[in-house]
Amino acid sequence: MHEYVLANVRDLILERGQEVERHRLAKLIEAIPKRSDTKVLSALERDAEGLHGGHTVLVAWLDDDKIHKPLGLSPGSPASSLIEAIRRRVPSSLRPEVVRIHLMPGNIEQFLRRIDGAQPNTFDETTLTEALDKVPAARDACFHRAAAERYTGWRKLVRDGDPGFDETIRYLADRAALETWPPW
Repeated sequence: MHEYVLANVRDLILERGQEVERHRLAKLIEAIPKRSDTKVLSALERDAEGLHGGHTVLVAWLDDDKIHKPLGLSPGSPASSLIEAIRRRVPSSLRPEVVRIHLMPGNIEQFLRRIDGAQPNTFDETTLTEALDKVPAARDACFHRAAAERYTGWRKLVRDGDPGFDETIRYLADRAALETWPPW
């Protein structure tokens, strides 16, 4: 997924007429995979200060389909309630603006379906089926394919169809553009 996020951020930076090399962008936007929403919540609660140390911002990506359970909220709770409950887990020593919460509608498999729906039949059918069955290597292969340079238009369709994802990608592009290293 991280490779796909980086490709989307790079697309926006290039659209703005700026240039950024992929490897530099990867140094600016680091992935810290936790493998489950409860582990992300735990990291925010116990490790947020250490994870943030020296970085501009932490972006916590969570699926919104089951996050209400560990937060002690009822199913169908509004996103604002979910985000507020998540924020309450972040130590008060971190300013609110240094932790951004991205709630992915549904889950990662539904996100892959949205990507596939934007440009049907681009994924290998077997690989997509395995990815939707939660096979990590297949999921990674789908995101790798969708992050390929030639699929810029496909990624834009996904961003256009998912305003929350688009907003988070724009936020990351804005943050990356603030960096002072060349060629900015």
